[in-house]
Amino acid sequence: AIADADGNVINGSAEIFVKELFAVNNNVLLVVTDKTDEFTPLYKKALEDAGIGYDCYDLSYFGDATLPLLKNYLNGVVIFNAPGSSEAKKIDRGVLASFLDLGGNFLFTGQDVGYALKNEAFYADYLHATFIQDNTGIHTINGLDMQFAIEGGDGANNQKWPDEIDVLAPAQAILTYEGAKIEELANTERVDNTRGINGSG
Repeated sequence: AIADADGNVINGSAEIFVKELFAVNNNVLLVVTDKTDEFTPLYKKALEDAGIGYDCYDLSYFGDATLPLLKNYLNGVVIFNAPGSSEAKKIDRGVLASFLDLGGNFLFTGQDVGYALKNEAFYADYLHATFIQDNTGIHTINGLDMQFAIEGGDGANNQKWPDEIDVLAPAQAILTYEGAKIEELANTERVDNTRGINGSG
């Protein structure tokens, strides 16, 4: 109970919401749009299976990822999980550019990142990529002495429309699609929905 200015006693209850503080404990930061989504546990498991300690920053809970936050990870890496094209824009590219200008390391991963950012200077100037097409229709990848599928199996299974990009210097391609160019497929009988490669793959 509390008393007002006239000494009248007021009884009641109030519910107060207090946010937990974000603590920096590692040199790897996993930024997610919502830690309750179906994709966040996959990233957490991958890091844990690799024995990598990380902090998880939930944009829906803590708010925007700021440069002071990211600067805590200049000696490590910031990973941003963007499940779709709308989520790809939920982290400020100006903040990311400043972080990268300071020498930070950043991994942008998810579905339709290229499609979402293709017209932004950040895409060419910082990710060193140019957008070729929205959907190769190809889900098999080669590179780093291995071949793997990006759809099916125990992964996120959200690579419905695999972007095709070309790299811009100083970037180097390390993974390519396993498939033929569109013009090579033009006169063949098609039995699937494979679109094909329109650039370097």
